[in-house]
Amino acid sequence: MFKIITKVNKGILFITLQGTLDKKNFCEFSKEINYLLYNQGMNYFVLNFDDLEIKNKKLLSEIQNKLIEICLTSGKVVLCGLNKEDIKKIDCGNDNLKFITNEIEAFNYLHI
Repeated sequence: MFKIITKVNKGILFITLQGTLDKKNFCEFSKEINYLLYNQGMNYFVLNFDDLEIKNKKLLSEIQNKLIEICLTSGKVVLCGLNKEDIKKIDCGNDNLKFITNEIEAFNYLHI
């Protein structure tokens, strides 16, 4: 089962992903991001992957594309809960994308 939990704290959107990510529910995740980015105007995202299992590692490139899309719309993204191998696959060298160990650190990078 895949679950997306969202909450806003100090103008920053925290998204916790739980369960197993596959191609089908990646589309659900992508639609949710598009809605929040384009319809709601959210610019600061914290994505928590701590409770997420990514079975198909090819999805990491699709996640990377979605993160680049956020950054290109003047958004900033902070990711936590990824292992070093996955970080290497997602890191696109963009200054608006940071990797941290826990959500609390996000406030060091995102300021409204």
